[in-house]
Amino acid sequence: MIIEKYLGIEKINNFKKRSYFMVLISFLLIFMNMTDINSKAVNSNLDTLRIGLVTQFKDQDQIQVFNKSIVPGFHSNDTWIPESTVFSKSQMFSFMPSTGTYLVSEEVFEDYERAQSKADQLKTDGFAVYPGLVDVNTWKIYVETGDIQETLDHIHTLYDIEFVEAPYNSERLIMTFDQTQGIIFDNSQDRVAAIGSNDKIGDATVMNLGKATYRGKIEIGRYGKEKLQAVNIVNLEDYLYSVVVSEIYASWPIESIKAQAVAARTFATYYVTVANKFPNAPYDLDDTVNSQVYKGYGVEDKRVTVAVDDTKGKMIYYDGSVIPAYFFSTSGGRTEASEYVWTASVPYLKSMPDLYETEPARAPWVKTYTPVEIENELMKRDIAVGTVLDLEVMGYTEAGRVLELNVIGSSSAYILRKETMRQWLGMDSRKFTLIKPKDVPFFKHSVISGKDYVGVVDYNNAYVINGSGRSERLLGQKEQVIVMSADNIINQPMISGGAGKFILAGVGYGHGVGMSQSGAKGMALAGYTYTDILEYYYKGVEVK
Repeated sequence: MIIEKYLGIEKINNFKKRSYFMVLISFLLIFMNMTDINSKAVNSNLDTLRIGLVTQFKDQDQIQVFNKSIVPGFHSNDTWIPESTVFSKSQMFSFMPSTGTYLVSEEVFEDYERAQSKADQLKTDGFAVYPGLVDVNTWKIYVETGDIQETLDHIHTLYDIEFVEAPYNSERLIMTFDQTQGIIFDNSQDRVAAIGSNDKIGDATVMNLGKATYRGKIEIGRYGKEKLQAVNIVNLEDYLYSVVVSEIYASWPIESIKAQAVAARTFATYYVTVANKFPNAPYDLDDTVNSQVYKGYGVEDKRVTVAVDDTKGKMIYYDGSVIPAYFFSTSGGRTEASEYVWTASVPYLKSMPDLYETEPARAPWVKTYTPVEIENELMKRDIAVGTVLDLEVMGYTEAGRVLELNVIGSSSAYILRKETMRQWLGMDSRKFTLIKPKDVPFFKHSVISGKDYVGVVDYNNAYVINGSGRSERLLGQKEQVIVMSADNIINQPMISGGAGKFILAGVGYGHGVGMSQSGAKGMALAGYTYTDILEYYYKGVEVK
């Protein structure tokens, strides 16, 4: 049970209190240089996802697909409706917005082959002619023209097929291949054509977009814009094969990978079935940290695939509903309560000791800002304070993160609150100590020995035993010392301030809410299961 696990953590804490200096030695780390997140009971069944490939395939003049074959079709209510298979000798299909003027046939053809056969007849007379996919089993013929009436007259004298001027269509695309071949995707019937393929890599059917490969189908559309956007329509479990390895190291303990798989599955399901993350976009999630990092088929790893398969269907529930299972890289000793990062206080997103985070994915960090750099970041948001004179920490959360940072300028002041300060100033986390220009570190600290004797250690003359069992001097080129307390990890900067700059010495990486990936790794190394891990970081939940 998680309660028993937590009591075990408390016992560890008591031991650490009795051996404070040894803990300092063991955990010394050295540097040289919401939408509403209160769940509601809903149907959490989810088959396919629409993933916006915004990292590399957003606002493109052209998108190329490097497959031998493609299968145009439509995705409707998790059902794939394929049309005919189209082959390319050059193994390349190019998609572009189609802004030309067209005539379109009145006659409708039920498949690509029939439309292509008729188009080939017109091509022999020098017309630029393309089969066009209009709707399910609905193809027409498009003739590109610079003079509508002249082309109409010419066609009518040669053929028995009737053409009319094609209406303006801001969603129309053209796909070209093998130099002279092409297909028009009309996309005017409130649905956008997608493409699949019969090409396989191993057992996986894969779409190759050059910069990355993807399972599932690819939808390329204009979506009301001049340029193109690619959307990957992919099965949830196939999506997780890529997301999990993109979010956590495949070499980490298997139970931490399983925990990540369940959290990622729950997160995706929540933001499709409960809360719409991108209500004005043609996709459910994107491929960035705004959703979950997704890099496609090319990064998949066998260990991660096993972890996803072994947890198939498992999700995290609170009061019978899936939750937005937030996670992040490294807490720096304690996770954060949701209300100190966003707005809502949520019962399953509370601040928790993260004392197994002994091998953090992100090491302690130091970041330096000049007054001008801070001024510029505020000016980007149309906030002017004059010359930045000082920074002032206005408060800390229980977990040790800065709650408010007051930027004091020559003309006014501005308070950066919660995650705004991290995002605007590019901080790794908000768990930091501010070092001002005239600040100097304290080198003498009280410590507790193994016999509960309280003494004073001068860090300048202190030696510690490192992880290899060798004695080395505590200070020197180090920037900060990391100390484990009873319920947190505390950083002690060992650097002085400098003129004309503000220094932040911090630990952790990310917003700090939910599951710490580094902490999950530590718990897995200590023998905890993925269920233990998840039920520790998300309070009062059930994994099922």
